[in-house]
Amino acid sequence: MQDRPDREALLRAVAGFLKSDVVPAVADAGLRFRLLVATHVLGVVERELRGEHADWAAEAERLAGLGLAVDPQLVDEPARRRAVTEAQAALCARIDAAPPEDDLSAERAHVLATLREKLAVVNPRYDLSPTIE
Repeated sequence: MQDRPDREALLRAVAGFLKSDVVPAVADAGLRFRLLVATHVLGVVERELRGEHADWAAEAERLAGLGLAVDPQLVDEPARRRAVTEAQAALCARIDAAPPEDDLSAERAHVLATLREKLAVVNPRYDLSPTIE
């Protein structure tokens, strides 16, 4: 494991190089577009790495509050993803099976919070104000 530069800094550096030095030098519009998409992907990965533990912990806590426990001690990335995916599937099944008169406000709040976290990573400029649904 390296101390400096960290993974996020390396991704930012590559994205910055592509965007400032390579994209302007490319004449082909299709290739230029694909380079811009690549810089966006690098930014998404950088933001995922920066917030992955906090976002995972917040989602796991919300799922536990809904009775869908995810082991907070999981440190292995594939195991964490599997556990969260299984809890999400159970939540979806619960929502699908709920009669219309059931109060699903806690489930709705969880889904909205999770969507906001994901949007903040994919598009940090997206309006995430509480009135947006």
